[in-house]
Amino acid sequence: MKLLTYGYSKQEINERFEKVCQQVFIQSKQIKTGNFQVVSNDDVKLIFELYDTYFFDNYFKENKVTEKMAFDFSKKMTSAGGKLMYYKVTNKNPIQFRMRISAYLIFNSFKNNSTKTKTVNLAGFETKNRLEALMHVIEHEIIHLIEFLAFNDSSCKKDNFKKLANSIFGHTAFTHQLLTGKMEALKEYDLKIGDWVSFSFDGRYYKGIIHRITKRATVMALDKNGIYKDAKGNRFTKYYILLKYLKKLDKKPIQS
Repeated sequence: MKLLTYGYSKQEINERFEKVCQQVFIQSKQIKTGNFQVVSNDDVKLIFELYDTYFFDNYFKENKVTEKMAFDFSKKMTSAGGKLMYYKVTNKNPIQFRMRISAYLIFNSFKNNSTKTKTVNLAGFETKNRLEALMHVIEHEIIHLIEFLAFNDSSCKKDNFKKLANSIFGHTAFTHQLLTGKMEALKEYDLKIGDWVSFSFDGRYYKGIIHRITKRATVMALDKNGIYKDAKGNRFTKYYILLKYLKKLDKKPIQS
């Protein structure tokens, strides 16, 4: 398969990357700056098509792959920067692949004061803004697409994926290091799963333990009437609280 034969030097990769970036600014209705404030599903498709043009000689378009694809952003994806989903094509479902990007992680990784560092490492590159991050995530998903087309399977943990990603896009790391909810909690608020915290809700004061972190923290608050019970007989009620409203406690509270 021709897709498996592509490979570029570091200089060529940088030049083609810059061409894609420049064309995004020209062609996108929303993206006019690296740290864009608004983005749409059409922008994912546009960037994919530009990669097809500058890296793959329009292979995906000419072989009718693009017309069987769907592109979108997700606000619910909080741990993975992107995902490529594979479907069986039927008369009722002409879509074979869906490329989904985490809007939450793209925006969260570069929001003001969310991290002391000015860059985020993605695929081995120090990305300076949301557009660069979005482009590298799409590159990663394109390698998944190539493997699905060639082998009907794909894994970024395997050597073949790593070789393709490195030769085509210069990737030296193969997982996304965007600022997840857990990372944001630790960097900005010094909070992690298992920490005891206090918070106010509907005018009442609670103490509890952080059970899960995504966009918000899932806190199991001590409550003698709670429906959840641990091995020691302590009862809890579950709350979903924004990180900024939690105050870390120095020690585990005693249930009254």
